[in-house]
Amino acid sequence: MSKAPYRAASHRSEANVDFAPPAWWKPHSANTHLLTETRQTVQRYGAAPFMTWLDDKGKEERTLSFDELWERSRRLARKMRDDWGVETGDRVLLCYLPGLAFVEAFWSCLRLRCVAVPTYPPDPSKLQIGLKKLDLVKKSCGASLCLTEKALDSMRKALSLTHRWPAGLVWKSTDRDLKVQNGDNDAPLDAESVAFLQYTSGSTGDPKGVMLTFANVWHNLNEIYLPAQAQHFESRGVDLSRERIVGVSWLPQFHDTGLILCIVGPFVAGYRMVNFSPLTFLKRPLLWLEALTRYGARWSAAPDFAYELCVRRLSSEVNIDLSRVVQLACGAGERCRPHQLERFVEAFTENGLRDDVWVPNYGLAEHVVGTCGCARGVVLSKERPDLACCGENFQCDLRIVDPMSRKDSARGEIWISSRSVAAGYWGKPDLSRETFHARRVLDDGSESKSRYLRTGDEGFLEEGKLYITGRLKDLIIVGGKNYYPEDIEVA
Repeated sequence: MSKAPYRAASHRSEANVDFAPPAWWKPHSANTHLLTETRQTVQRYGAAPFMTWLDDKGKEERTLSFDELWERSRRLARKMRDDWGVETGDRVLLCYLPGLAFVEAFWSCLRLRCVAVPTYPPDPSKLQIGLKKLDLVKKSCGASLCLTEKALDSMRKALSLTHRWPAGLVWKSTDRDLKVQNGDNDAPLDAESVAFLQYTSGSTGDPKGVMLTFANVWHNLNEIYLPAQAQHFESRGVDLSRERIVGVSWLPQFHDTGLILCIVGPFVAGYRMVNFSPLTFLKRPLLWLEALTRYGARWSAAPDFAYELCVRRLSSEVNIDLSRVVQLACGAGERCRPHQLERFVEAFTENGLRDDVWVPNYGLAEHVVGTCGCARGVVLSKERPDLACCGENFQCDLRIVDPMSRKDSARGEIWISSRSVAAGYWGKPDLSRETFHARRVLDDGSESKSRYLRTGDEGFLEEGKLYITGRLKDLIIVGGKNYYPEDIEVA
């Protein structure tokens, strides 16, 4: 395997975070490492089902218990180490179709402490573009091994006759019986080592791999996402001491939201998940709501367009009961469109959907995924009634800053300081320092002690609530007025 000093690629410095958490805040656990907590979760839930995968007809294809996932990830990690020569710090591509094989491979990499690199499988209808993206990611991270599954590997071998796949890459199928020795093979814990690289889905010319450490992921789950979610559940009458939470997701596994919020977080917290492919959702949007009904799910997450698509496909022939759903997350890297959310509530009120179900939120891969959310539902801005609040009661140091002067501003770029801020971009030290090590200019002209992540997103605070206006790089100025693509699209 390729050797590279992955520690040397990290330009992380200590964040001196200066903020007061909300009164209700308490961490999810007293543990200090993601895998320590995970081990205890497996011991607690054992043979209980963790994730059920639905096929394109909505039938249960396969279910993994906590024990099964832990054992299968152990066996694969052992196979990688003993037979495939993978060592701590090596980068390993994960190229899978949506399914449980990806989940097993991802946890195997975490346990072996090699650096997982989730990638989108090339689309046969756009194969040339897909192969170019895969090759760019491979060259960027220096991986020489790609874990995959038999179906995808068979397609690769057949298409290799007509298309050139990335050179110097060994492919190994993992959805088969792996003969390995018994015994635990987990590598020593190191919170500051890189857990995985999150490449943006749109990277075509110069891909950026966000380096997320174990400490980043654990902080985001333990001190931001899971505490906020638990507080929201309890405020809606859910007794977490008596009930095991069930969630449903079709979000892409290779994207930060689908990976952290719908796989890693639920496994850590002991949730029961029901997942299926995003391609299945596009074909049958109402399967999502049917799954929420069938399994009595409490929460789910999706971008705005998904809710609109369900409204358009609504049929009286479908039996839907959403009375148990208390949380639907939306937004993340996009602005929430209030009118779409209102239409969804209007369409499904008769199906038991409560009007305070929404949690518009804001997040980005450079901060693992979760940054903040608005648990009170859709709260419109007084200044911009077309915008919904996507954060309040911040569990991190969030500022609005003029990107030129670096001083606090009423409207400007969103800067964040917390231990969830990623270590940087893989192999890009200059860009990492520029993006992850910004310092605010204080009133006395000195620089802040805390380092900040420059998100590239513009927004403003109104009565302590965050509103997103758009991406700075997408800003269009006409006649002295600012316009964003989202504004033009709505108009």
